[in-house]
Amino acid sequence: MKKASRLKIFTASALFLLFFSCDIFNPEKYADVIMIDGPRYEGGGDTFSYAGTVRNIGKGKALFVRVYIDLRNPDDILVAQGYHLVDKTDLEPGESSLWRVTFADEDLEIRGLMDESKTSYDITWSESEDD
Repeated sequence: MKKASRLKIFTASALFLLFFSCDIFNPEKYADVIMIDGPRYEGGGDTFSYAGTVRNIGKGKALFVRVYIDLRNPDDILVAQGYHLVDKTDLEPGESSLWRVTFADEDLEIRGLMDESKTSYDITWSESEDD
């Protein structure tokens, strides 16, 4: 009976130390990149684009910031996906950057299939040079 009690105390103590020693529980150190403008559709010719602006509202530096655009048809099936690094690539806390993702569509096939109201985006970044 005593061994079980010691194990419970050890497990609880270890979890407590892990919780308060890990940086994943400290949001003060991390980047948080959000869309502040866009995505805006810009069409014409053999290509079309989505463009906008992102901002790092976090406390850490965001490295290699990328914007992904998903284009879907009326049945919510993925028609095309594109991505591009934002213009500044790395964003310090408070910094903003423009971005543009361009799609080649010479035969208008993508534009013929996509439902613009179902366009979605995702923003990704790394927290350190090693990520």
